[in-house]
Amino acid sequence: MNIAAAYLQLDLSGVGAAAAISNANGVVSGDNMFVAGLQRTFGAGLNYAFGPATVGFVFTQTKLEDAVGITCGAISATNGVNFTSNYARFNNYELNGRYALTPALSLAGA
Repeated sequence: MNIAAAYLQLDLSGVGAAAAISNANGVVSGDNMFVAGLQRTFGAGLNYAFGPATVGFVFTQTKLEDAVGITCGAISATNGVNFTSNYARFNNYELNGRYALTPALSLAGA
């Protein structure tokens, strides 16, 4: 059995979300998917192997505070999603599996 966990915090509260949108802090254009003052993402996963099969589960949660929206470049009416609240939370769940038919060929799904 394998178990893993991760945590990421991006704090732009001193800079402001407008600077993130304009890439004023050296962000590569288009990289700022979530536009928020504070983004916290954590996740955990585990998998278990038995014989030629492996099954796994992954959970991640992203919390945005002082949130402006989700962008595909700059936020506009046609190029992104604006938030009506300054807070957002996203939960993601994944169940996956893999079966080794041969050492060189496997069947997998998630």
